[in-house]
Amino acid sequence: MQYQESCSLPTLSLLIISDSRDHLKQLQSSLSGNKVEITGVLSQEEISQAYGRKHDLAVVDVGPGDLSEILKSLRASKGHAEATVLVTGSRFSCEPQLAGVLPQYRAMPCTPAELIKLVRGRTEFTAKPNRQRLL
Repeated sequence: MQYQESCSLPTLSLLIISDSRDHLKQLQSSLSGNKVEITGVLSQEEISQAYGRKHDLAVVDVGPGDLSEILKSLRASKGHAEATVLVTGSRFSCEPQLAGVLPQYRAMPCTPAELIKLVRGRTEFTAKPNRQRLL
């Protein structure tokens, strides 16, 4: 019996929605790599275009005023209805009216450090070689 190791590395498709160009650049810089394909968006027009494509993971980094609407539209988009959604930062935590927003849209809060760890863990897991039996 022969085995062949597949060395093709699956790419993690990541969508970052931010209301700050500086935050977006920081996240892109800390998460970029050859195993991560990042789509970063700042405007509503860019968000609409990004929703036309499926992403494995969505990161939302916006202020409390925009959070609920973005999560709602994200979950309504075909390619993101079941995606893992993370919300970074602590700007939303001080807003009592947003207390139920994250659970309502199946989103999880995380710090930038937790996000980096999660992305690295997912790309390392998917990068392990698959052994396939040859006939």
